[in-house]
Amino acid sequence: METDTRPALGDLDENDLAAATMSIVDRVRPHLAAIVTIVAILFLGLAAFAFLRSQTRARQAEVWDVLLNAIPLRDSDRLEAIAGDARGDAAGVRALIALGDMALSDGNDLLMRNPAQARKRLEEAVEFYAEANAAGPRGIAAERGILGLARAQESLGRLEDARLGYAALVEEYPESPFAALAEDRLAALDSPATQRWYNWLESRAAGDDGSAATTEPAAATSDEPAQPTADAEPPAG
Repeated sequence: METDTRPALGDLDENDLAAATMSIVDRVRPHLAAIVTIVAILFLGLAAFAFLRSQTRARQAEVWDVLLNAIPLRDSDRLEAIAGDARGDAAGVRALIALGDMALSDGNDLLMRNPAQARKRLEEAVEFYAEANAAGPRGIAAERGILGLARAQESLGRLEDARLGYAALVEEYPESPFAALAEDRLAALDSPATQRWYNWLESRAAGDDGSAATTEPAAATSDEPAQPTADAEPPAG
């Protein structure tokens, strides 16, 4: 009876696996230094990315801190610096809207006392809001930008442009907390009394010599002196 000299199945598998492993090692060995270099570069790249990301977040936090402190102080220099340095970013857009709000408030306050200076500030408000809107903001920043631009256009007497802005806000952001205000302004702009108001304001500005007015409309407020309600009338005289 002959003895079976063939290797066991388990031994054959182990031998084949060892041979395959050594074959792979032999093929990889000449490229080992290059592989180690590539792995090291990838590791350093990931570390650098993590570091830069942390630095970016720290910088953004610092910018927002400066921004939120500058807004209540009406620090236009800092706001303009942020708008330039963070152009297109959320902080830059917020700075532009804050600058627009300041210019709009100043312009409305000056309408009855110095129409020429008021118009200058209102034009600046239009520019700030338009630049903010051009950055493609989202959420409440987009809503505030549209509303601010419409209000500035209205204060300048550009009623059709204002109407388009208010309508866009209502259509694009119907759930916005500013939508009701936009609807109120649309209703006011449809009133003949509003048109008479702006006609009177325009005629007064055309003949203004820069001196303070002796009377102000009863409907005027410190916030929106040039944006009367639907039943507002121009002053007598």
